Amino acid sequence: RLLRVALRAHQDTLFLAPLPEKVREKGGFYGPRVLNPRLMTRTVMEDGLVEGNVDFIFGGGDALFSNCTIISNGPGYVTAPSGWHKDRGLVFDHCKLECKDCPQESVFLMRPWRPEGKSTFLSSSYGSHIKREGYSRWHDQDDPFVLAEYGDTSPYPMVRTAPAIQLTKEEAEALVRSFEEKNDNLR
Repeated sequence: RLLRVALRAHQDTLFLAPLPEKVREKGGFYGPRVLNPRLMTRTVMEDGLVEGNVDFIFGGGDALFSNCTIISNGPGYVTAPSGWHKDRGLVFDHCKLECKDCPQESVFLMRPWRPEGKSTFLSSSYGSHIKREGYSRWHDQDDPFVLAEYGDTSPYPMVRTAPAIQLTKEEAEALVRSFEEKNDNLR
């Protein structure tokens, strides 16, 4: 559990383990501890700040960001999730998404690092820097990934031009509560 933590960078500010199943990409990423077993993690950040611009919150772990400020310091992508559909993914509850000198609609909420990546935004507030599409595909992959939302509280109304799953209040509350459940398979 992280309380009142501030992380500032540009690309890849916060990595939430584990690495994706296939960490090797042609001409690309080869991660640390590639031969170690994948251990699922669960992170909870409260009243924190994360700043960056390109895939600055990424990885395959489950994470809950509660009452956090998420700052884009340039055009790009807030999240690059790489978990599985059965996982909770990256969850932002009552967060403020702000920018520093970003042009209007220059930041995507997510571009999934792997096909089943998942990011969820609950009762969060978006600035005008967030693109209406919400997400961008990574290398033209198909759409099994999930962008979900509940209760947009923005002064800038978010009218999606691409599909996002709309959760009910009960589903949103259950998702947040699930981070309190004990699970011995998590680190």
